[in-house]
This record gives sequence, C-alpha cells and structure tokens, in this order.
Amino acid sequence: MHKLVVIAALLAAAAPVARAQAPSPPTLTRSEPPPVAAPRDAGGWLARSYVEQERGDNRAARASLDEALKLQPDFPLARLTRAMVLSDLKETDAAIADIDALGAFTPPDQILRMKIDIFRTGGRYREAIDAGKALVALKPDSADAYRRLGHARQASENEAEGKAALADYDKALKLDPDMLKVYALRGEILSARRDVKGVERNYQAWLAKAPDSADAHAAYADALRRVGKPDKAKVEIDRALELKPSAQAYLARAEMTPDDQRDAALADIDKALALEPKSSFTYVARARMRGRWKQPDLAMADAEKALELWPENFAARLIRYQLNQDSGHYDLAIKDLDNLIARRPDEAMLLNNRCWTRALANRELDLALADCEVSLKIARNPATLDSRAFVKLRKGDLAGSIADYDAALKLAPDQAASLFGRGLAKRRSGATAAGDADLAAARKIAPEIDKRFAGYGVTP
Repeated sequence: MHKLVVIAALLAAAAPVARAQAPSPPTLTRSEPPPVAAPRDAGGWLARSYVEQERGDNRAARASLDEALKLQPDFPLARLTRAMVLSDLKETDAAIADIDALGAFTPPDQILRMKIDIFRTGGRYREAIDAGKALVALKPDSADAYRRLGHARQASENEAEGKAALADYDKALKLDPDMLKVYALRGEILSARRDVKGVERNYQAWLAKAPDSADAHAAYADALRRVGKPDKAKVEIDRALELKPSAQAYLARAEMTPDDQRDAALADIDKALALEPKSSFTYVARARMRGRWKQPDLAMADAEKALELWPENFAARLIRYQLNQDSGHYDLAIKDLDNLIARRPDEAMLLNNRCWTRALANRELDLALADCEVSLKIARNPATLDSRAFVKLRKGDLAGSIADYDAALKLAPDQAASLFGRGLAKRRSGATAAGDADLAAARKIAPEIDKRFAGYGVTP
C-alpha cells in the first residue's frame, strides 16, 4: 500500500489527529518538480514533504517535516508523517518516539498498530511481537489484531514463532473469515513447512471465497511449487496470468523453469521486476539461479540488491554468506553468520556453518570449537562432527580429530570429506597405512577431494 494512503487511513481511524490547516496528500506524478520557494508555515512544509516522498527522497522529506515541527511542535499529522518516513529510513527509535508523542491525539490501539509496523520494518521482531500481544490484549475480538501479531511473528523467521503465527491466523479467520490477506500469509508458512495438506486446505478455502482472484491463484501456484507439485503449479500460474499478470506468478514460473532454459527464466524475472521493482524476493530468486549457474559475481550483485531493499531478508544474507565463504572472504561470511545466528540462536546448522567458516579461515579456532559444541548439543549430525574434527585437525588435536571423524562416519559412512580428513589425521599421527586407506576410499567417492582440501591449505 502506498505510504501516503497509509497515512490517510491512519488519520481516518484516529480522527483527533487531523487538523484544519493540514493539507491533504496531493496527487502527484514523478515528473512534477519540487517546490522552489521555502514554505511559510508548517502546513507548507508538510505539503512539500509529500512531494519529496513521491519523488522517493525520504531524507529531504524528513528535513521538511523537521521544519514543520520546529514551527509547530504540536502538529500531529506532521509527526505521524515523519514517523512513517523515519521508519522507511530504518531510524526505528526516532520513529517510535514520534508515535509515542501522538499518544494524546490517537487511540491506544492505533498507536500499537503503528508500532507493530515500525518495529517489523526495522527488523526488531521481538518488540513488534510484544506490541502485537499488547494489541490483542486490548482488542481480543479484533481479527486485525491477531493478523498483525501473526505477521510480526512470521516476519521473525523463527520456527517457534512461525507455529504461533499459524494459531494467530486461525484465530483471525475465526473472527473474520473474509479477511483474505490472512490466507496469503498463512499459506507462506504452510508451504515453507512443506505441509501439503495444510496448503491444500488453505488455498482451497481462499479460492472458494475468491475464485477469480489472480493473487490467490498466483500464491497457490507458488505454494504448490514449494511442496513439489509442479504440474498443478503450472495450471495455477496459467490461470493467474490469464486473470491478471502479477510479479508473484512470473516469479513462481521462473523458479520452476529448468536450468537449461535460462533465457525463459530470466525473462520472467524481468517481467516480475517490471511489475514490482522493489521486490527483495525476486532478487533473491535470481541470485539463487545465478549461484547454480556458477555466476558468483552476478549472484552477489542480486543478493546485495535484495539486502539493500530489505536488510532483514534472511535468504539474501544466507546467499551472501555462502558466496563470501566460497570466494575466501571469511570475515564477511562470518559477519553475515553473526547476524543470522542472532536471529536464530538455536539453529544447529547455522552454528555449524560458522564453526566451519572459522575452520576454513584457520583463525578463531577456539570460537569455532565452541560453535560446534553448541550445535552438537542442539542436534548431533555428521556434518557438524566433521566440522569439529577439522577444527581439531587444525589445532593439532589428532586423537580428538580421529574420534570425531569416526563418529561422523558411523552416521554417514560415505562422507568423503570425513574419510579424507581422518586419513590426514591418521597419517600425521603416524598410522600411514591406515591413513592411506582412508584417503583412497575418499578419492573413490569424490575424485576431486584432494583439490578441495588443497584449497583449505591441507594436503597429505
């Protein structure tokens, strides 16, 4: 929804905020020039900020709103507008301060709604969730309150919060079965969880209420693609595009296109971006494609663009971490992993990834070991045992390394890296014949294994 429309909607819901001298958001075109003369009063500065927002210049809009509030500190519309601009600029604390200052003019539930959106936009999901809980407590019979709380939980991309979000969405639909946007949000979680039956129930319920909704068919297609139903997904994509071309439909079709049809996939990505040029998810999809196509520079450019558009895009940061690790930029890779782990501290594989990246860098090995230890307490798996074994190999703890490689190979006997690593550790400990046997077994499974380990700076 357009920002100025959002502001107008908020004002309509909180009538005391409106003031007689407050100008209405103007209808503008991109070609309109900004005002030349400095405005004479607070209302003029506010009107100027609208023009600057339409032009995409939020910093100029913020400066104009600062001037408006200097002239008239008790101008609620200017303060509300500045809060929205500050939110877009990711100046979350300043935006919240402006919202708090509106307390005398605005109903408490409206304050909480705005706080949820601002905290969510700023990536401060715990505070967004807390504000959502407060809104539900204040408005327990409001479907919108449950929808907002669920959206805040979902945006955190935390597994437990995602489960709670599903319960919130169920409650919202029980209160208002016609709140169609909830079906879209709920469907994203269900498809991400590969819940085939849940996906079917969700989208069939949505389509029963809106059979000719292009958005519903496009979202259903994307969900079907995720749960491994490509034939049904293609039918839904065709129907969605027949009703109305949409970025989501083009993106879903692009992601289902085989890698030997790159031009077709990229053409659909271009169509999606033409419709939604600021879609972080579309850039992520293209980054994944380019990563598979061994185009790391282009993939990195797309990941960077995705993060520019939405700094909290988890998938984009994950892609960037992997690309930086693959290119030997370990400090940058670890920085992204720090961010991801802060958001998902109990995800074993992320901790393993940071352990492994530090091991590749051959520094901070004690921190690497600590990461692997925590990861293994959460989930014991052969990949993490292999990582810890490699850290111990780097540190010269040959007995510990061999023990971890043994444990990894007990769970995954054909894990070539573990066979090769154990072979190295055995040779270094003096068991040359046993080590050579492991190396030979590893080479049989993965002929390029010597080259891979040479890239780590480790050779027999």
